[in-house]
Amino acid sequence: MAQPCRRLAYFDTNIFDNLLKNTGGVIESDEVRLRAAIEADRLSVLLSILNIQETLGAHHSRRPDLVLPQLQLILNLTDWDRFVKPCDVLITDDIKHFSWNGEPDQPFIREPPSNQLRSALQELQLGRRNFDELDDLIKEDRRQKEGFLQAVEEVQEETRAQIQDLKERGPIPTFQEYLTSQAAEIVARDLAQHIGPEVSRLCEQRGLAAFLRVPSVRITVGLTLSFIYRTDLEGKRPKIGASRDLQHAPPAAAAADTFVTHDTELAYLLRRVPTSGFQVLSLRELLQDLA
Repeated sequence: MAQPCRRLAYFDTNIFDNLLKNTGGVIESDEVRLRAAIEADRLSVLLSILNIQETLGAHHSRRPDLVLPQLQLILNLTDWDRFVKPCDVLITDDIKHFSWNGEPDQPFIREPPSNQLRSALQELQLGRRNFDELDDLIKEDRRQKEGFLQAVEEVQEETRAQIQDLKERGPIPTFQEYLTSQAAEIVARDLAQHIGPEVSRLCEQRGLAAFLRVPSVRITVGLTLSFIYRTDLEGKRPKIGASRDLQHAPPAAAAADTFVTHDTELAYLLRRVPTSGFQVLSLRELLQDLA
């Protein structure tokens, strides 16, 4: 009898937090089931540096006592052979690789950096390092968050005229109508142009339709438009923390078949972006699928 394929699931940081505290609908037996699936080689839990940055950031919050236990949980559950590139690096690499041969790059960090990070976290657990030595990771998290918000604001400005035109034509379009309009191509071009004019030219030569099939590009474009549609047409401004949460989506789409999150707003924004072979689930839904 054939063995079931291993599920590759990228975890939002809130999943580790909920597992640690038994909150967000998570109960103690869920961690037992999760570990059993990992040990049976039916599940690999993936994450990126953003999960570490967010966890370390709690050291400066009201609950610094939770940082080391959450890092230990991350160390225990993560598939360190499949540590995913940071969002900005992954998208840049995918776009450059597509401009070269029409395919995305591989989504995982090569072994030395991931092993070094793992060792640093283990030394932190053993008291051989202190949090100040890892503060640069927290600063980088803030920088990426600010950069993402700036990029979204730039795209909003570019698409504002198109949104106004859609409103004037008649009834407000559905999100799917908006997604299949020229908006996706506008954002895709803008994404490539941020890498450089020559890369952008080569991407356009290969065709924007093919470019939009690259998983990280597809989810970045779709999620950006979902965010803008939520703000400009549905009249709801997503929480400011969503700027960081949204950066989990491209690594998840590039490396995994499932993104696991308990952020209901992020899940809403993501689920309406059609992406073949990619699901957005809660932890309980993932465990039910694995049962």
